Amino acid sequence: MRKEELLRQIYAVWREGDEFSLSVAIIELIQKFPSVRHMPMTRFQQLARENSLTKDPYLSQRVVQYLCGADSPVLNIGAELIEEDDEVYQLKADELRLAVNHKLHPLTGEIDETLADRIFVYFYPSEFIKDILAKDAEK
Repeated sequence: MRKEELLRQIYAVWREGDEFSLSVAIIELIQKFPSVRHMPMTRFQQLARENSLTKDPYLSQRVVQYLCGADSPVLNIGAELIEEDDEVYQLKADELRLAVNHKLHPLTGEIDETLADRIFVYFYPSEFIKDILAKDAEK
């Protein structure tokens, strides 16, 4: 797939709405900074503001959810646990489920009532979008 095809696919879903505009802005951000490895939701909210797309407070969440989906897998999702000593631990999917659903600390195996307060979600470019943008650069 090429970038043009991906954009047509996204356009078919969102048409000319703010969701399409933000999707394009996210793809262009990844194209500009291909080695980015950590994008919090606040970065997408900032990108929406920079592009004057601030009318809907849930815009960024809808777009990011779509871009993490199977239809156009532009973004991958990650999660990290930041410990009280500022040590950062990357959570695997099963560790995240246990931490959120059962408050089970992934390092100690103990119940931790405040665990959810120290878990942060972030996003990073998928191999799918990296391949598309690499093909686009070859043009």
